[in-house]
Amino acid sequence: MRPSSQGWTRPGAPARHHLDGGGASSTPAHKAARSKSPANAAVQWAALSKNGTPYAELLVNDEAQCKARENTSSHWVSCVGLVIDLSITQGGVVTTGKMEIQSETIDSSGALTVYKYRIKANLEPLTNTPSLKFPYEICPAGGEDNTRSVVMLPDVQATWVVSNFDDGLAELVASTSNKFSLACDGYAEAKGYTRGKVLPNTGGARNYGVANYNAFTHAMRALFRKQGTSNQYSALTEHGTLVRLKDLENTPPLFNELYQTPPIIGYGHYLLESVYNGDPTLQSGRKGATCKKAYVDFPCSGAGQTEFPDGIHRRPEFSPPMTDIPGWSDLPDCDMVHLETFGAVGVYEWYQGQCLSPE
Repeated sequence: MRPSSQGWTRPGAPARHHLDGGGASSTPAHKAARSKSPANAAVQWAALSKNGTPYAELLVNDEAQCKARENTSSHWVSCVGLVIDLSITQGGVVTTGKMEIQSETIDSSGALTVYKYRIKANLEPLTNTPSLKFPYEICPAGGEDNTRSVVMLPDVQATWVVSNFDDGLAELVASTSNKFSLACDGYAEAKGYTRGKVLPNTGGARNYGVANYNAFTHAMRALFRKQGTSNQYSALTEHGTLVRLKDLENTPPLFNELYQTPPIIGYGHYLLESVYNGDPTLQSGRKGATCKKAYVDFPCSGAGQTEFPDGIHRRPEFSPPMTDIPGWSDLPDCDMVHLETFGAVGVYEWYQGQCLSPE
């Protein structure tokens, strides 16, 4: 199972219940978990139970919190302890399995409360051998607290960015049947929620929109379209690479990480890598990085280069990008006054040195 690509519904079922908030719900008799991957695997949810008691409904509300209840007249309760029966179909072979929501972590310190879940499965990942318990994590390590947590993104489902990788790269589309998607904490698809404190299709004032949320994901991955193609993309970063992000879509921005205080006041400056896009109506539908920025004739007296005529990139092996990434030099110049025309998310790096403004 790939949590970052799971949408939850039951094929061919009457659309009487929903997975979004606002009092709507999902009934296992009508809904099931389903995930489509490049390997053509489908994961279907068949039943719910908690401490041996059957449960009828599960919802992920507008705030991305998971709730369940025994029947339509009972109270909604936490999903912790819920066991989900699964039917996994791959290559014509059907395997049954289970997973258990073992804990919930709630972080209310930011602009949006973040709910994270620890979920384990009973199937050994390589052989699908079942266990009587739930020893297998469904997410790799890499979250902020290194607990392999999952977040649940309501009213969206995953699709695939065509890429150079065999397994593709996931992005989100608005749900046509009120699905939700799971995303692993610490990885790109979850970070719009956990780091930017925005949601793709719910969240009230923190609703960033699906296209803009995809831009955040693409920014985290340093997504770039392969030269000479219209739909092949590569992720040019690696896990743990430091960048700073700013929302370019809203005034004031919903997130702005350009607040770092330099070690010595007046020393250093944030430089733009590029603007990242997820909106098919912008930049002729180009996703990922959409513009280039050259830095010349700005006085910095710190160690290292004082000018970046071929731009900067977060990965040293791809910097300067105009010479080290085929096709980067073909991008249009970033219009620093109207950056939002290139996408929703700007990615910046900190240059350490005694700098005046490069603009």
